[in-house]
Amino acid sequence: MHLHLPTTAVRKPVKASLKKFSSNTNLGKKVRRRNDLRLRVDGSTLFGDAAFAQTVLEGRGVSDVFAVVFAWGVGVMMGLATSMGVSGGHINPAVTTAFASLGKFPWRKVPHYLAAQHLGGFLASAVVYFTYIDALNWFDGGNRTIVGETGTGYIWATYPKEYVSIPNCFLDQIVGTGILMFTVVAVIDQRNVKFPLWGAAIAIGFMIAALAMCFGANCMAALNPARDFATRVFTAVAGWGSAPFSVRNYNYWWIGVVGPHLGAIIGGWLYYLGVELHWPDEDEEATDKELKELLDRDKQTNGSVTKKKREDSCLTTLAIIDSQKHIRAEFYSLFLTTKIFLCILVVNNHSFDIEDNFMACNKKKCFKSLLQLI
Repeated sequence: MHLHLPTTAVRKPVKASLKKFSSNTNLGKKVRRRNDLRLRVDGSTLFGDAAFAQTVLEGRGVSDVFAVVFAWGVGVMMGLATSMGVSGGHINPAVTTAFASLGKFPWRKVPHYLAAQHLGGFLASAVVYFTYIDALNWFDGGNRTIVGETGTGYIWATYPKEYVSIPNCFLDQIVGTGILMFTVVAVIDQRNVKFPLWGAAIAIGFMIAALAMCFGANCMAALNPARDFATRVFTAVAGWGSAPFSVRNYNYWWIGVVGPHLGAIIGGWLYYLGVELHWPDEDEEATDKELKELLDRDKQTNGSVTKKKREDSCLTTLAIIDSQKHIRAEFYSLFLTTKIFLCILVVNNHSFDIEDNFMACNKKKCFKSLLQLI
């Protein structure tokens, strides 16, 4: 004998219990917070590294740059769409630090946010590695190198061109991430263009794709420490050895960490000092709004009073005109009556005897006289 229960009878208590557990216990809060942070990073790094792996391991190098940077942009969109409504969409340690420096994010949360972001980058690297492990072994024959004909290390981390110096790479990251942070703050500024959350995710995703296309020639546009340092650590432990850190005699690996942090702070402060600082204070806006409402209310009141006065004045004028017309009509009627009476008297004296000869009167002469008098 089987007992069949409605689906809602089973799901509702379980869902309520899970919700109560996650809201009333510290363990539930910690698990939920850590999971959200990991998901934010996995989306962007996973898409970008996978796009690199697909084109490199097919033996084409990076022949279609647009496809790769577009994948990065979509990955950022998905990462932001997953987390913006949860905790602000922090998928970049440099952006998180810059927000904290601006007072828009608490410093006490920065350490575990950064740790979760780097952990997410490491896990995304592992997913890409094991997804393409067979193609990777076929391409390099198990000989893991950074650059060259069978180089695969740049699928995960960034590396500079031979002709680009370390100071130039550092400046490249400051400029690129500064533009990134400047744009992010502008997009989320509710006193500026007022993007909705979904619109902000799309705008930032396209902006990342544009930055990768415009600032990727020197050292592959790291722009995100979790996308560069965490993935570099993964390749170091996954078979590439010390090569990911020993490039340029160990003088390059820190560029993708320090440069983006410094650039994001500079970009955020440039927007704050150049744009955001000049918006009116909220108290001033509230006062101006209240004053405007009072003026509008007073204007409406005065307008209604003036309208009523005009209506009363019009009614009074109409009454006066009507009375004048009535008086004029009475005078005119009296005037006509007097004229007719005088006419009759005149006709009676000149034409006929009213009492005896009315029927025999000269009508033509009578009417002519009446017309002349009138």
